[in-house]
Amino acid sequence: VRLAGSVEYGGGDQGWNWTFCGYCGPRGDAALQAPERVILCTPRSAIRPIRITSLGVTPEAVQAALTAQFLILVPAAWAGAVEPLAEKRRAEGLTVGVVPCEAIRALAGAGPDGAPDLRGFLRLAHQTGGGQLRYVLICADATRDRDTLRSDLVTVPLHLFDAVTPGICGTDQYAACMDDNDPVPDITIGRASCEKRSQLEAMVKKWIDYAVDRPGGAWRKRLSLAFGTGQHGAQQDNVISKGATTMVAGMIPGAYDFAAVSSPQLPTPYTCLPPNLNDLLLSRFEEGCVLFAYAGHGWTERLELLEWQGKKYPILGKDQIPKLRIGNARPVGVFFACNTGQFDDPDRSCLAEELVRAPNGFLAVLGCSGLSHPYSDGIFAKELMGTVFTRPQWRLGDWVTEARRRILAPSAKSDPARVMIDAQSQPFLKDPALMARLRRDEVWLYGLFGDPTLQIALPEGTIDLDLPKDARAGTRFTFTGRVKGWTGPIGRGPAVVTLECERLHFLEKQAPVKLDAPDVAEVISKNFGIANRIVLYTNTATLGPDGSFETSLVVPDHLPTHKYVVKAYAQEGGRAAAGDGKIQVFGK
Repeated sequence: VRLAGSVEYGGGDQGWNWTFCGYCGPRGDAALQAPERVILCTPRSAIRPIRITSLGVTPEAVQAALTAQFLILVPAAWAGAVEPLAEKRRAEGLTVGVVPCEAIRALAGAGPDGAPDLRGFLRLAHQTGGGQLRYVLICADATRDRDTLRSDLVTVPLHLFDAVTPGICGTDQYAACMDDNDPVPDITIGRASCEKRSQLEAMVKKWIDYAVDRPGGAWRKRLSLAFGTGQHGAQQDNVISKGATTMVAGMIPGAYDFAAVSSPQLPTPYTCLPPNLNDLLLSRFEEGCVLFAYAGHGWTERLELLEWQGKKYPILGKDQIPKLRIGNARPVGVFFACNTGQFDDPDRSCLAEELVRAPNGFLAVLGCSGLSHPYSDGIFAKELMGTVFTRPQWRLGDWVTEARRRILAPSAKSDPARVMIDAQSQPFLKDPALMARLRRDEVWLYGLFGDPTLQIALPEGTIDLDLPKDARAGTRFTFTGRVKGWTGPIGRGPAVVTLECERLHFLEKQAPVKLDAPDVAEVISKNFGIANRIVLYTNTATLGPDGSFETSLVVPDHLPTHKYVVKAYAQEGGRAAAGDGKIQVFGK
């Protein structure tokens, strides 16, 4: 039989099913080596074929697919749904192979638990292609450790491991390690978890539309952040939130914007009233942002449940997804929280799965399949930011895998952010071996839901600004700028410039929040307004053919003496560029 497919044999009250690829016969769970002799049976045989199901590919096609840089695993019946994505990535210069999920067992046999050996299959592909394999997209739902728990679905089982935080957790990252003695992932695995072909088609359409039909606007330099309580105790939560706020403000490039919200229990400048917090997040998603990050407590089907004045207010649960109004200015979500990526139950979807499946949902999500820890979460956040903003041209999978590699590396004294995280966590954890184990678990706990070959719409170019050293309040200053990093001719696109407050430096002093005070709601509302009044003046210029522009900004006469930020954002022909600089302002 020169096919790839499955043969079901039956005899008496028993039945067996073997998947094969090449010239093969029934060999149970053992790996099948082509060519093998097919066993032919008569209708009166004790064991006879009931049906032969073709996977729609030849062994030669499967072998060729294994040499690709990007491997898409999809149920044979749904293979047509991923062809538009495969063609798009080929047009971008990647070699792409599409292989039926059912062929995993045929080529690699079964693992110790009896399920198809995904790790063995990916190692075979890695070896066959001479180490070219970089990205894998699994277009199927997961089961905990077997492929037989849902007879109505083709599933790709995940791997179970015992994390140092209580509980057995599921992961796809075990299969990304090509060396038994090295926990560092060599490839990036993303999962497009789906139970219907229509769900897969919706995700593929979303990923292609994101690349070919991006709307204009400053969303490409906008980040949305949310901080909830981790429920680790008031002292530890306060240490975490203060450190996180400082680290985020320092590591996000100055040319980018970030809008943040936090629960009242945390001492951040961005405290928001719980009744307003979820609606505010939904409106920010509708405005568009390139990344959304949440740090706090999480559950399988939602983020935190905030308590406020005797009532409870949920943040972004599965029930909120129908309310999302996100166009192509959609974010990648990163949830530094427990259980939001718990994808090991084929009968229940987690928040990360549902957000990526939804046509109006996120582009991709990084979520945790078990109980996360604030120490290793903080390191992951730091290393991910460091990778994203220093390598904006990389694909999503490259960012994630590089961040995972950095997580496992010991902290260097020359890295102040890692030193700070270690110093803040040492009093609570004490044991360096435990800290190393938490970092290792972090790599396996966090899974990528979505296409690892996505290129996120960060600005491709930068803008150099030639600013005066200083200006006085109540005056206007003129300056020039030039776009760098774009290829090809430049049309007369707009360049929007703003004068803004420095991060974490506001024009008014915020009042302390006392949760038991009768005026606490008024204080929180006023503080939140102060934290979000940072844009002081805006102007628009027109790009010249060499990407240069000249414009001016007015310094409001009420500004006190301090350093302020000038930002510029240009867009033209689907391209974007961002830059910033500082100017000293002297008040009257």
